[in-house]
Amino acid sequence: MDEIRYSSILKICAITGSEISQIEEMTMHMSVSEIDALGDFACAGIRFEDCMKSAKIARNEEDLSRMVNLLLSASTSTDELNQAP
Repeated sequence: MDEIRYSSILKICAITGSEISQIEEMTMHMSVSEIDALGDFACAGIRFEDCMKSAKIARNEEDLSRMVNLLLSASTSTDELNQAP
């Protein structure tokens, strides 16, 4: 396993509290950039299940990037609604 892939998996584990073997199994067939994006999702506070769904349906990095932005904007909108008086 290359260094970038492993560091991304460790980041996901640290944020989600998941076991390394569990994340390795779930991301086995994903590219390094997809795994790195999952780590970014997790850092942004987006549910891991939503991250995995997005990564699995993305056909390429451009699709994945669009999904990242969509989920980030949805997360921000939800946070703003939750903070409204």
